[in-house]
Amino acid sequence: MAEIFVSDGSWTFDGEHLRIVPGSGKDVHELRKVLGELMVPLEAIAADDHDDHDVLIRRLSDLGELHRSGVLTDEEFSTAKQALLRRLQ
Repeated sequence: MAEIFVSDGSWTFDGEHLRIVPGSGKDVHELRKVLGELMVPLEAIAADDHDDHDVLIRRLSDLGELHRSGVLTDEEFSTAKQALLRRLQ
């Protein structure tokens, strides 16, 4: 299990799921407070070997939208983006 603490919450990865828990500070985006804790299966953010380039590009676009809307912090977006980009190599 890996856990990452960021200024506005934490990420925990157990090998199959990514758990995103917003912090309680004033710098936490309001949408993250409303959504609360999120548990996301890794398959939802990382591509399988059979996924093609277009699917990965769409997933990157979706991540970008979550980042722009404030759901993902800069750190969270960067971590998820790097996981997807590794699949393109």
